[in-house]
Amino acid sequence: MFTCKTYLKLVIYMFLFVYQTGWAINVDIHITGVKNELLKNVKGFLSIENKRTQSDLTENDIQLLHEHAPKEIKQALQPFGYYNIKLKSELISPKKADGTWIAQYKITLGQPVRIKKLNIKIVGEGQKNPQLIKLLKKFPFKKNDILNSEIYENVKKEWLEVAKKWGYLDTAFKKSEIIIRKQANTATITLILDTKARYRFGKVTFEQHYFSETLLNDFLTFKTGEFFDETKLIRFRYELANSNYFSDIDINKHIYTDEHIVDLFVPLKPRKYHNRYRSRAGYGTDTGARLRLDVYRWYVNRHGHRLNFGLGFAQKRQRYVGDVTYIIPLGNIKEDYFSLSIGYEGEDFSFKHANGNTEGVTRVEDLYTTANYRHFRDLFDHIPVEETINLTYLTESYDLLSLLLTPSQQQSLLNQGLLSQEELLVLQPNFRVLMPNISWKYKRANHVNYIRHGELLRIGLRGSSKQFASNLSFWQVDLEGTLIRPLFSKGRIILRGEVGYTDAKEVNILGLIKANILPKTLHFFTGGDYSLRGYKYETIDGGDDTLVSGRHQLVASLEYEHKILDNWGVAGFIDAGNVFNSFDNIKFKKSVGTGLRWYSPVGLVRLDFAMPVNDKIADSFQIHFGVGSEF
Repeated sequence: MFTCKTYLKLVIYMFLFVYQTGWAINVDIHITGVKNELLKNVKGFLSIENKRTQSDLTENDIQLLHEHAPKEIKQALQPFGYYNIKLKSELISPKKADGTWIAQYKITLGQPVRIKKLNIKIVGEGQKNPQLIKLLKKFPFKKNDILNSEIYENVKKEWLEVAKKWGYLDTAFKKSEIIIRKQANTATITLILDTKARYRFGKVTFEQHYFSETLLNDFLTFKTGEFFDETKLIRFRYELANSNYFSDIDINKHIYTDEHIVDLFVPLKPRKYHNRYRSRAGYGTDTGARLRLDVYRWYVNRHGHRLNFGLGFAQKRQRYVGDVTYIIPLGNIKEDYFSLSIGYEGEDFSFKHANGNTEGVTRVEDLYTTANYRHFRDLFDHIPVEETINLTYLTESYDLLSLLLTPSQQQSLLNQGLLSQEELLVLQPNFRVLMPNISWKYKRANHVNYIRHGELLRIGLRGSSKQFASNLSFWQVDLEGTLIRPLFSKGRIILRGEVGYTDAKEVNILGLIKANILPKTLHFFTGGDYSLRGYKYETIDGGDDTLVSGRHQLVASLEYEHKILDNWGVAGFIDAGNVFNSFDNIKFKKSVGTGLRWYSPVGLVRLDFAMPVNDKIADSFQIHFGVGSEF
């Protein structure tokens, strides 16, 4: 039962609670004399600043916080070298019960403490290490600089991190002090780093039960006995993760201080799911709609061998491709390998007479088997070059004879012996080519999606001989290059070039048209997104000088691209070149145009508008669309 007295107390308590919560105390903080980093640090130290919005703040709290403020302000400014500040503080109470308290702090910084003497050095085994000597050279303080204790502490942290990164795991400061003379506003810094002994890599023990020890050792980025290097350890972890063999990776260090050795214990868990499926769809002016499905078998045995399957389709020319590749890793798992591939490529080939009218379409079908060795080498000890050596057996067939002649005409010419075997090999080929091939590629770029400074150079050599499982002889070299350099603050210049030369036998069919005894796959074509953009894809084929296309090629392009927004740019370009059979009869075709660029997260998206220059036969206007980087 509530009595009247109890009820009255309850009402009073409720009234006081409502009164206190309804009249929260407000505090304004006014700080003068400092700005920027100093002001930010002062506010961070001030308790009255950090607690002024609390709902349960009382008048006593405000007065107590205000009393602590001078000490906090002095502490906040000392890291910046100000040890002799003058401060005027005032707390103004509100005139009304619901008014605002005002806390004022007027700061006079005075003269900062400056560095009078520096005693910095590195002792121990690391005193002659070039990486640690760099730390001494870039020490951020010199005599008469204003003391900044925050920078000083960051330097100490950096020194320890760098020393331990390079294997000096017992590194410590032999002496680390700042002596400040407040009256003179001077400081003496003494910083002596003792690296002690340098550790070395010891044994590496892999804890797993599937992959071979030989394969796992290929992941190592260091050798036992080498000086410990944290960068190499990070690279080791990356190589394990990048292999796609493992779902869980852990690297545990066991440090032996007496021997100065670091042993590594590496628990690994193989991937449970071996397969990865990748489907891609896209559209390009050159290809039309295109689809691609790939299946990657991460590993098929304990030696880490991989198996890839691929199927592809492109709308234009009804192009179909399929391939199976078996990969044997060597050394660097992802970059060095030996592979065996079999594949099929088929597409429609439109044949044109000299008058330019399309006479018909034949199906070009290629079957190939390739043994391929790919690895990286350092050219001149400092230029990384991708080297690929392979041996390909290629068969190619198509039928131009039925497009040129009726069956009765064909039979008549054959009966009269007017078509030689070499002419038939061109018109109704069944090429068989055993072709060694070697190529080198150098690539360097400052960015993945938007290159301002980079270059690409690729050289390829290939050939075959009738004496070695081939029904034709030839040799061929091609060179491709791209150079990108910045121009102005938002522009870049892009230079591209392609050169191709082929030594192959030429025949004169019925005394009417010349042709090369060479598979269509090895002829040069140009025109399209990445060559002469005023022409359709691969429509520049040597013209009247050859039946299929030319055996030599020269193409060059100059482009200027300018950013107009963060992710958008415009471009202007000029292209020139041709394919041909004789250097005595080179007629360069030219095109000019402009384009729009979008620097998307998935790569550079291009939309180009181009037209040929002084070419009445070619179409007047071309639009090209593509996605991908320059390299």
